[in-house]
Amino acid sequence: MQKSGTPKYLGSSSKLLRVIHRFAGYDCEDPRDKIYGLLGLVNDASDLSIDYARLPQQVFMDAVLVMLT
Repeated sequence: MQKSGTPKYLGSSSKLLRVIHRFAGYDCEDPRDKIYGLLGLVNDASDLSIDYARLPQQVFMDAVLVMLT
């Protein structure tokens, strides 16, 4: 029986970079969902907020900044 929370295949402390890498082969209708769709699976991206008014490039840059800090 698996505990609720982070799926076992993502590890105990899911980092945004690891999760993006894990799901890199999946397509999204909206490119921002490559980031936004994964936020619930990570514990290091609390500084990112979902805002579809932002351009995809801005969302990707925000994600990079989170991964670098």
